[in-house]
Formats: sequence, structure tokens, C-alpha cells
Amino acid sequence: MHSDPYVARWQNKTYAESYLRFTERDDADGRKWVSRLRLTPTSVVIDLGCGEGKVLVAVAPHIQRGIGIDGSPHMLAAARRYSRHRGVTNVEFRQADFRTLRLEPGLANAVISQYALHHVRDAEKATVLAAIHRALAPDGLFYLEDDSFNFPPGELEQRIPEIHRQWELEFGSTRGRDFRETLVGEDFEYTPYWTDLHDLLMEAGFVILQHTSHGPSGVSLLMRRL
Repeated sequence: MHSDPYVARWQNKTYAESYLRFTERDDADGRKWVSRLRLTPTSVVIDLGCGEGKVLVAVAPHIQRGIGIDGSPHMLAAARRYSRHRGVTNVEFRQADFRTLRLEPGLANAVISQYALHHVRDAEKATVLAAIHRALAPDGLFYLEDDSFNFPPGELEQRIPEIHRQWELEFGSTRGRDFRETLVGEDFEYTPYWTDLHDLLMEAGFVILQHTSHGPSGVSLLMRRL
């Protein structure tokens, strides 16, 4: 077992398989992503915390190149199987700890990160956001969807039942319970309050173009770099 709990979690095959079972019903609409991120046939897209690679595979016919980055070898094995099954050849998958990410400056026209950033401490979030900012081309877009406490600090205990109800409404009662009991674990420890996440994004040099709150504990943001 790795001494770093973050690394250990994603190297744990049982945890990864539980996550993959949870997301197996999910799909990605390539044209929606093309429109959202203003992608073109020359676009390079990075998915940070790509999981099984469904978003990159969905946009692959519409872009030049996709790069999926994940810390879990088990997730990446699933992504490679999925991309081969779909006949995709312009997407590559890399194993990396995105807290120490090194990417070519200005490489990407778009960066996507969904439900990955909240797994790390706030100081590490700042490092990840700085790496994303460097990796984006001057007109590049960053789409972030993640956990975020959309209420004042100090209210977490009283809000937990509301958060659980939200998950059950969104995922269905059985799947919502499975998510809570099997996958969430200590995630709340590093989930940011919106005010803190906003400050981290501003300090990293992003401008928010679109902001949608998802109940008490989720947010999606479309941003561009300054």
C-alpha cells in the first residue's frame, strides 16, 4: 500500500472497479462537448482525471488530438479498452499524479476536469490549477465540474442529509446510496467551499464565463485563462 492516501486509493483495483461500475451507465455526447468547448478539427483536448475516457472518445472524431491523464492504472486500462472498442486512434492515455503535472505550455485548446480536483488538498488544488493554466493556449477554455459546498463554512454537518438527498435524486436511491457508502469515504475532507474554490481559480488566472451550482454540493464552470 502506498503511503500517500491519494495515490493508494487510485492504485487500489477494488476502488477503481467500484467507481467504474458506478459510471458504466454514463455516456458522453461528443457534439455537446464540441459546442461547449468550441472545438475544431485542429483542437488538442486534455481530460484531467479522465477515468474510462468516455468524453475524449466522444470528441475524438471532431478534434486533432486528445490526451487523457489519470492516476489510476486500472482506470486507464479501462480507457484504453474503451477507445480500442470504439476504433479511436487520436487519443492517448497517460498515468500521472496531476499534483506534479508537467505539460507543454500552451499545448491545449481545452482542458476538462470532472470530479477529480476535490480529491486533493487546497494547496495541491492551487498547484493543479496553475498547471492547467500553463497548459492552455491563450484562447483556451477550461471546463471544471466538481464537488463544491455551496453554503457558508461551518454548515456541513447540518447539510449532509440534504447532500445525500441530492445524490439520491440525481442518481436514483440505490445508486445514490452506493455512491455514498462505497465511493465517497473521506472525500468531504478535501471538498472545497465555493468561496475558497472561487479564490483559487482567480489566483490561478481564470475568468469564469459560465457558473452553474448543482444543489448544495456541486458546481460546473466554463472558464478561460487571462
